[in-house]
Amino acid sequence: MAVVSATFLAVLAIQGGVLWAMYSSSRAAVSETLAAELRAAADSAAAPVALALEAGFTESALTLTLKRIRDAQRLDQALIVDEQGMLVADASGSTAGMPVNALAASPKWRREALARGDTVLAGADLALTPARRAYVPIERNGHRYVLCLEAFDPLPQVLVGLRRPLLIAAGCAIVGAAALAIGALVAWRVLEASRRRLLRGERLATAGALAASIAHEVKNPLGIILSSAQLLATSPGMSPEDRRLLLDMCEEVRRADDQVNAFLDLARDMPMKMAETDLRDLVTSTAELLAAQARKAGVALSCSVPGHAITLAADRRRLRQALVNIVLNAIECGARTVRLSLTEDGESARIVVADDGPGIPEDLLEQAFEPFVTSKTNGTGLGLATAKRIVERHGGSIPLRSSSAGTTIAFELPMHGQTCAS
Repeated sequence: MAVVSATFLAVLAIQGGVLWAMYSSSRAAVSETLAAELRAAADSAAAPVALALEAGFTESALTLTLKRIRDAQRLDQALIVDEQGMLVADASGSTAGMPVNALAASPKWRREALARGDTVLAGADLALTPARRAYVPIERNGHRYVLCLEAFDPLPQVLVGLRRPLLIAAGCAIVGAAALAIGALVAWRVLEASRRRLLRGERLATAGALAASIAHEVKNPLGIILSSAQLLATSPGMSPEDRRLLLDMCEEVRRADDQVNAFLDLARDMPMKMAETDLRDLVTSTAELLAAQARKAGVALSCSVPGHAITLAADRRRLRQALVNIVLNAIECGARTVRLSLTEDGESARIVVADDGPGIPEDLLEQAFEPFVTSKTNGTGLGLATAKRIVERHGGSIPLRSSSAGTTIAFELPMHGQTCAS
């Protein structure tokens, strides 16, 4: 996301810079054109004014001459001042001999024009650009005068005309930058998904190689232990308590064997042995199996099931393996209570494992069902991944919700239409 944001801001900054350069160049071009027109108007007006001053025209005659110059050149004002800045005549008919407004005939630019003996252009804010006033020095009959011409200020109107295409261009720039950012985001997500798939493939390949190497070394001893425990459990004179312990041992050996098979299943098609299975018995027996571990960890494990059997076609061992993985995760995550429940609505059965632990870290939540992803220092990261594959092989789904208040994981299994191959 940081890369996408940086891309968007960079593109927007570049396009904004281009638009500002276009605006500045347009303003400069307009200012240059106005300055050239104002200088041409000043040059053409200087001659008739000089002749009128040399001929000693009356104030009214000078006023008429200035009015004609103003109208012909399409100026806003035209006036003549002496060296002291007193009004000699203006196109508006103002009284001669009066001081002139500093903005109409700036003392600074008036003195500059007299000192240089050449036309000086100045802006309305006494800056050189954009030019709006021209100061033309005129010397006749031993007196020095300054012809002051003030142009209309068409620059704002010109820039208003430029505003529409500039706004359109700015809108296009923003839309283009946003489109580029969205494209970058999509590309980043595609690349990230590809990277994760590649990483997962590498992990599965590694797991497959590891599983193949350890399967023989581990499964054979497990088989011997299981056979010996089963044989002892059938011995005459075995007390009920000892027989129960041996049967629990057999169950744990089978679970260890299932863990080995979980490694193998990551790199092969998971085989299923479907049979009519009572989920009520499956849930209660799982709770009983893990009750001792829960007590040892200081966790209150509760189980809630309906009073009637809920049966469906399932691989009991696989489903039990998935459920044990989820409940053990809940017990080991630091929860105080773990609640195991079973419900059904006629269409599907729902096994829920809910705990009040700290929840799955936010940075791992999206990858929770990927192999080898775990927040536990001694975890394998296979529990959720294996459970998801088992539930999905039963045609179900495994929704997960997690926050700082706890985690809830459900097995949603269809009651009818099982299509898993045995």
